[in-house]
Order: sequence, then C-alpha cells, then structure tokens
Amino acid sequence: MALTRIGLNQSINLTSNVTGTLPIANGGTNLSSGFINGTTAVGKTGQITQAFRRGEVTTTSNSFQDFTQLTGTITPTATSSKILVQIEITSHIAATYVQFIDFKRSISGGSATQIGTSTDGSATQGFVYNKSLSGDLAYRRHAITFLDSPSTTSEITYYPVMKSETNGQTAYIFNNGNLSTIQLMEILAWFILKTGK
Repeated sequence: MALTRIGLNQSINLTSNVTGTLPIANGGTNLSSGFINGTTAVGKTGQITQAFRRGEVTTTSNSFQDFTQLTGTITPTATSSKILVQIEITSHIAATYVQFIDFKRSISGGSATQIGTSTDGSATQGFVYNKSLSGDLAYRRHAITFLDSPSTTSEITYYPVMKSETNGQTAYIFNNGNLSTIQLMEILAWFILKTGK
C-alpha cells in the first residue's frame, strides 16, 4: 500500500483515519474513555474546610498540651474517605531549648488520638522538632501534612498539641504575628502514581 505524505499544517482525522492500539510506554496502563487503571474515579475531593489563628499561646509543660485555639472540623461523607490534614504553624523556643509539636484527632467528641506519636511509635516526639541554638530565639514556621484514615462519617476535630522539652521552659505557638492555619480535605477516591524505575 502506498504511503501518503502529510504536508505541514495538515490535520489528521483521528475519528476515522486511525486504527489499532497505541503502544504503552514504560509499562504504563492504557487510557481510554476516561479510565485509568480500570476506574473512572481516579481522584475526587469531597470537601475542604479551613481555620486560622493569630495570637500567641504558651506552655511551660514537658508533656503535650492541647491548643484548641486552632481547631479544624470536617464530617466525612463515607467511611472509606481519607482526610488530608495540612497544618502550618509558627512557633518559638528560647535559646538552647527544644519544643515538640504534634496534632490530635477527636471523632464526634470522643477521646482524642495523638497522630504523630501513634504513627511513629514514639511516646515523646511528634511531627515537629524545633531546637534553638545559642543566641537564637528560634522563630520557625512549620508545615505538617498527613493523610489520615479515620473510618467514620461522624464529625472529626483536629487541633495541634505542643510541649517543651524541659519543664518550666516556655514554648510558644501561633506567635510572631504570623497566620497559622489548618486545612482539612476529604479525599473520596484516589490512585497510586508510581514514578521512576
């Protein structure tokens, strides 16, 4: 069969002039009719809630204290939903001391679960470790991102917790005039995207 040469700026009618199956590169999955990996629900966000806080709060305790001055709430629409928790917090600890910041989840007013310590198996540390150096006031802005699987359709409350490493040493949160925020996103459907070799 003779080949037809397509000139510059000429178009090809893909609805009638193309047959066969396009090859898949690098071991991927074929994409047709809106499907990826056999499903149309490749990723869907149900709802997003956000709260913010300005104004300094402190603790001198070396055990985690609740800071419900910044509280985010969300009510999932399905027990299979995941909640993407995104927190940005400003904090401060005086020279040569350490503070730890984590967050808790409480389902429908029930007992709270501290997420960072329960996830990494540590009873003492959380997601954020802030250490000041000699002569440093250690003002920091921290970001925490965590994909939670609460398995509920009841209202969920998330809020930060903090402690000072040394009892009696003041640790600060929501400080320095900056905005601290907590954002919660309900993920109804998702898929795993693999990259690299």
